[in-house]
Amino acid sequence: MRRFIIYVAALVASCAEGTARSEADVDPAMVVSIAVMGAGAVRVPALNSTCHGTCSFPVAPGSIIRLDVVEDVPASFAGWSGACAGTGACDLVVRERVSVAATFAPSPNG
Repeated sequence: MRRFIIYVAALVASCAEGTARSEADVDPAMVVSIAVMGAGAVRVPALNSTCHGTCSFPVAPGSIIRLDVVEDVPASFAGWSGACAGTGACDLVVRERVSVAATFAPSPNG
């Protein structure tokens, strides 16, 4: 667990920028990919990072990853697709490559 926490800390800046790089002890097949459509953002608390546009990061097998919608954006959250559904938080147990999309619609207030 300690190695994973250190590894996650090293990924914080990378995820915000786009794609994080894999480490030798993490199975490259265990990747979480996020696509944000619209003027919104997704927060990845485990990385203490926010994803705008697209980002991906490798994780250890069996990792539990939570994705939250950033509330303070100029769009309204329309919902998840891919490995998540609905409009609540997205909780993933990663056992294989996972893709999630978050769709945001223009805010009705402007």
